[in-house]
Amino acid sequence: MNSHLPDLAAGIVKEVQNNLLIWFDSHARDLPWRLTPSHYGTWISEIMLQQTTVKTVIPYWKEFMFLFPDVESLALASESEVLSAWSGLGFYRRASNLHKAARLIVKNHNGELPRNRKQWQAMPGVGTYASGAIASIALGQVVPAIDGNAKRVLSRLVFSDPELCIQTKPSELERIANQLVHKQRPGRWNEAIMELGAKICRPSEPKCSECPVFDYCKAGPAGMTDQIPPTKKKLSAVAISLATIVVQHKGHYLLLAPGQPVLVGSSNKFPIGRSDTSGLHKGLWTIPTSAWFHKSGPSDEYLTHPGFVNRWFENSPLGVQLFPFVKSVRLHPSFSHHITHYRLKVYTWRVTLAENGQIASLLSPPEEGFCKILPLLNFEENVAIFSDLSGSLPISKLVAKSVESKLKEDD
Repeated sequence: MNSHLPDLAAGIVKEVQNNLLIWFDSHARDLPWRLTPSHYGTWISEIMLQQTTVKTVIPYWKEFMFLFPDVESLALASESEVLSAWSGLGFYRRASNLHKAARLIVKNHNGELPRNRKQWQAMPGVGTYASGAIASIALGQVVPAIDGNAKRVLSRLVFSDPELCIQTKPSELERIANQLVHKQRPGRWNEAIMELGAKICRPSEPKCSECPVFDYCKAGPAGMTDQIPPTKKKLSAVAISLATIVVQHKGHYLLLAPGQPVLVGSSNKFPIGRSDTSGLHKGLWTIPTSAWFHKSGPSDEYLTHPGFVNRWFENSPLGVQLFPFVKSVRLHPSFSHHITHYRLKVYTWRVTLAENGQIASLLSPPEEGFCKILPLLNFEENVAIFSDLSGSLPISKLVAKSVESKLKEDD
């Protein structure tokens, strides 16, 4: 059964709009994309804010805007440069789509950004919410922008019955959202309702006593905020054990190019949690890594045995023998890392190569933070290099944490 929501009375709409905008005008956070508003900057911020907290996004947005201050500079950049600027922010498909959209805008529209919600929604990586946010905030188009925070505020505003909330189509809530959008200040309104959800109308323990629209709310006075909106069942966390290999030489670390095989030959004795991880770090440089084993299995013993490292050197996809130059092999204590719903226990093997003259026949002198592997230069592109990580090569947080891991006696 689907329920139909009655329209809000015009008087209530006006009161809710006025009260919320007055509150927002005095309580809005001083976010950098608000302090220096621009069409382009709004687009970048909205894509970054998807599934990522404001606190995390702020420094990334500032650096990204410094590196790529307009759509032309973003389009001219290589995907590697864009991913490098995004490195550590996660959900890297967002960065790839952002780059694709920039190139489309420059190639097909002479660098002119989309002028309405429909045009924005045609861009890679821009969905219903982001298109509404950009169109209303940057262009003044009277359209709603319903993210998780706004949806929670709207649901509590119009529902006091959890069952009715469940039975109502999303389009009904969107109709109410359309009715509430302020005609003269649509962008400010959308920011206000999202800010209210982030600071006051929180998922748990909402601050109802501080809410500027409490008098018009149905869930709050009814004591139903803990049930409205109904909580979606989250994906169960999957516990994973894996190992990485950090090969270092004179402050440079072996990185494998995007698309190169990185998995160390694995054992079929243990249950695999995820056999293909390429989609999680597409376009990023990486390091030799084991398969992702279910933590419930006895894989830890396999991952922490020196034979694990030997297997990679014996079957290295590089076609270059580095094993004769190994000076030391040490296992570091495990660290924890989260990727989507995976909870990783990561062991890191640190392999140090000797600093004698023999290895000079394999590596080029350092230049711009890189040492090229000379026998691999016949390939059209570098399939692997040694890097001091100071350059623009994009790497994941997992790789960075592996490189930064230390032995207890080093702390």
